Amino acid sequence: MKAWEIFSHSVRLVWRNRRDALRISVALYAIYALVQLVFLEDQSASPDEALQMMEPGQAGTLFLVAILQVVVTLWIAVSWHRFVLLEEYPSGWLPNFHGGSMLKYFGYSLVIGIGVGLAIGVPVTIAAAIAPPLAAIVGLAGLFGAIVLGFRLASVLPAVATGKSLSFGEAWSATKGATGTALGVAAIGVVAALLVQIPAAIVMAVSSLLGTLVFVVINWFVTMVSVSVLTTIYGHFIEGRPID
Repeated sequence: MKAWEIFSHSVRLVWRNRRDALRISVALYAIYALVQLVFLEDQSASPDEALQMMEPGQAGTLFLVAILQVVVTLWIAVSWHRFVLLEEYPSGWLPNFHGGSMLKYFGYSLVIGIGVGLAIGVPVTIAAAIAPPLAAIVGLAGLFGAIVLGFRLASVLPAVATGKSLSFGEAWSATKGATGTALGVAAIGVVAALLVQIPAAIVMAVSSLLGTLVFVVINWFVTMVSVSVLTTIYGHFIEGRPID
């Protein structure tokens, strides 16, 4: 099953290169995690509760933390793509800053995100207006379509990170016939993400501090595997690399 091969290869990619993965990401991720812990202390509050409890000056802080998260995620993603695909090894505990590639990566991610959102939102809106009982069914179909769309266009992101030219049309053509693989990777990813949260939940019940630390480590690993999935998709479908 190619979906499992892609996912397991991505996990092994992080594990085999764990030292370089740490050198590329741990300092950046630690900075973000520390800022989040210091400035967003109440992690248990829902978004609505957080907004109600928020003091006037905290909105700006929340915005800055969100910007930091985006920058850190882009920095890690671009650096990891370049490490795997170009063998660009980190020279210290902070990877090279490729600002231009990061901006393009953000822009293309935004375009893909909008496309995925429209793939779900437009059909559901139309169905809700014409035949409300069908909205849930149409929404499920839209979700499947969005997953496939995101999977088949995602190859553009590692290309942007490594300075290669790849259009959305070329990415779409290269992943022809990968619908089942896309849905399989998404399903495996969701199940795996839920399973790895169990240890954090158990530890959190005993100690909130230790639980938070476990959550940070797990979230780091999930982030690296997610970026590796994109790298694997690009390497396999675009560059023709084997999945071993």
